[in-house]
Amino acid sequence: MRKILTWFLGTFIGGIIGLLAMLFFASEDSQIRQTLREHYQEALVAGRKASAAKREALEAELKAMREGDTTDTD
Repeated sequence: MRKILTWFLGTFIGGIIGLLAMLFFASEDSQIRQTLREHYQEALVAGRKASAAKREALEAELKAMREGDTTDTD
């Protein structure tokens, strides 16, 4: 009996999730989609800025290490 109840509960929850996904993707002018798209774009820009800043810092550190390196390679 417990297995049947669990199956029905899972089917019901899956149906609700499917219905919400259908409603979300079916509407082209959805405010939710627009908001998510904007947040995604903002996250991409922030990630690119952070990546560029980290790259600059690492390149500066590498340059400092190379200039300070006085070991002989012979």
